[in-house]
Amino acid sequence: MLSLLSILVVVIYAISLIGRVDGEIGATDSYHLQARQNALLGMRLALAELQRTAGDSSAITAPASIRRRSSSTPAYPQLLGVWAAGSSTAVPTNWFVSGNFEAAGPRQITPDSLLTAATAITLVGRGTVLAERDMGRAHRVPIGDTQGGYAFWIGDQGAKAALAVAAERAPLAPNGRALLSDPRRDISGFAHHSPQRGQPLIWDDLSYLIGSTTNMKPRFRSYSAKSYWAEGGVLRAGLFNVNTSDPISWEAVLRAYEHARDVDAPALTESDARFLAEQIAANLGPKQAPGKPQYGPFFSIAAFWDSELVQESLEAAGITELTQDELRNVLWPMLRVRSDTFLIRAYGDARNPASAAGALGSRAAAVAYCEVLVQRSPQPDPLGSGQRFTPLYFRWLLPEEI
Repeated sequence: MLSLLSILVVVIYAISLIGRVDGEIGATDSYHLQARQNALLGMRLALAELQRTAGDSSAITAPASIRRRSSSTPAYPQLLGVWAAGSSTAVPTNWFVSGNFEAAGPRQITPDSLLTAATAITLVGRGTVLAERDMGRAHRVPIGDTQGGYAFWIGDQGAKAALAVAAERAPLAPNGRALLSDPRRDISGFAHHSPQRGQPLIWDDLSYLIGSTTNMKPRFRSYSAKSYWAEGGVLRAGLFNVNTSDPISWEAVLRAYEHARDVDAPALTESDARFLAEQIAANLGPKQAPGKPQYGPFFSIAAFWDSELVQESLEAAGITELTQDELRNVLWPMLRVRSDTFLIRAYGDARNPASAAGALGSRAAAVAYCEVLVQRSPQPDPLGSGQRFTPLYFRWLLPEEI
């Protein structure tokens, strides 16, 4: 009898234990689902703000590094600024990061404030880049008192040299030759004329084109797999947003001149391209001219050439065999002052309502990360905000991939 009673107690305990485990598994699944829903909320809010502020063709975009005033100023190149149509000041209309579009208001979350903010979430971290300065962070926005929170960050793909552009889709120099960004000084194994060049779409795919021996993490802020511009009712590939002070991307773009120039035009050697890119990148932010405020972006390509920035950079680099006009005559078809392709990374978390009302200081029950590459399309936005942004791809990310 006692043996039977003991067995019955063990069975009851086992059933209760299984029920408790099932309940905990169910709660965990619920937290993960909520975290993903919050991440999707952040992603959709980012897309909505991108549409509202950058859907118009007259809007200007530029990385935050253009605002850098000295070598001691944090460059923070992974933060993106937007200047609304008609703007003419150095200060952006807003920074594309969560916190600036909610109660805090425009420009309250700045590059400097994100470096040390306790509420900042890393969305471009060691899984993507190597250097601290290349990381991207965003302010976590709580959802109510207990529903968790979200964060989002938007990166500018057009302010990087696009590498996965096939020659038949590249812009053409006036002589009909393809203008293709060439990073071969920085990435020696790059297959510039490979028929596979146009295949990659996302950043991770570039390793198949470039080769697994090249570490792409230091190059995340300089190169993109592919970017497009919505112009004339079609998508154009291989253009470049001049409002970036990254010398590596500038060098890859300048090297397009060497491939497309006429045979009797002055050459741009590998070392000259490097020195010129460094001068342009260093002088772009401080340059002040009609159509460009100091430490602000160029508002038109005409203003870019009229500023004589390139000529001054040629002289500073000691290049006397080549002039700004000769570079302009070849490169002008590939240069723009905004971008139309952007990478959104979003974060969501779920918190136990019993733990400090779900506050940031409490431990998240679950977190989720996602990214989406979005493209401004030739089609109009149904709500009247310029041209419609559409996703090119979406994926969930593991924390170690951030």
